[in-house]
Amino acid sequence: MIKFLKAIKRMVGKPYRKMQGAYIKNKQARDYYHMSREKLVSKVFKEGMGYYPNLDNPQTFNEKVCWMKVNYYNPLAKVCADKYGVREYLKALGHEDLLIKQYGVYGSAKQIKIEDLPETPFILKTNHGCGGHLICKDKSKLEQKHLLKVLGANEKKNINYATHAQEWVYEHITPMILCEEFLDEDGHSPMDYKIICNNGKVKFLYVCKRFDCAEGVDHELTIFDRDFNKLPCTWSRPNLSIELKKPKNYDKMIALAEELSKPFPFVRVDFYNINGKLYFGEFTFFPWSGRHPFQPAEYDKILGDMIELPEKQETPFNYEK
Repeated sequence: MIKFLKAIKRMVGKPYRKMQGAYIKNKQARDYYHMSREKLVSKVFKEGMGYYPNLDNPQTFNEKVCWMKVNYYNPLAKVCADKYGVREYLKALGHEDLLIKQYGVYGSAKQIKIEDLPETPFILKTNHGCGGHLICKDKSKLEQKHLLKVLGANEKKNINYATHAQEWVYEHITPMILCEEFLDEDGHSPMDYKIICNNGKVKFLYVCKRFDCAEGVDHELTIFDRDFNKLPCTWSRPNLSIELKKPKNYDKMIALAEELSKPFPFVRVDFYNINGKLYFGEFTFFPWSGRHPFQPAEYDKILGDMIELPEKQETPFNYEK
């Protein structure tokens, strides 16, 4: 009898969870287009920070990131947020040399055939999301079933960051899976240099390590000032477990970040810096979605003081009723 009841629970539970997920997704979409953007951004902020932001007079870094979600709009940011579309943009600027080698583009995981993938190490990732990558260093060990399980599951989740986190730059991006060269730095995954720019000037940066981290840690990051001095704080993740030296071509990387950021009052420009060779990572317009606390907490204000916000705009995406 107990086994029978458990079986019924499983049968009922699966479609119920599916319907519940669809309801939440649809509700987020309805809210995004019909509720006050300020209220929705404040709600998302509170979920991460534990209190409501001051969007009338933002003071902290996280508050200013959220202010940008409500009061700034630039169609070019949508192009640059798309990890596929941004490639053509960089080529037009004459920076094709910064692009990571791309092997293929797919509309879904089912379109990917292992025999067509490169023999060299590669990474499969989405053009519109965060995480959910599949890294393959040896194609002979990759199974179609595993590929579909990892990438297919991500397609089902398919988080729309426009409605999920109120990040309007992700509106109407056509989801794709990109196959790119997997970058390797002396046998290790490369450091990711994430450079915060304001009005075409670098304010600070943080360096991430997503693989080969300390046990139980998904990734590590350390915050540096513009001169690459380590700041005594953390941001949602522990500091790097290794001491990182200033790259020899650091000034070139900073100059490129400032050049690429010029069209935007606020943006994060990411690079991989491998043995003196620079590779463009991505543009991010709302780092950590503006809802991850600093430790100590006063660094949210210290870093926020570095950011000068643009004039408030009338934006086309706030259909307040």
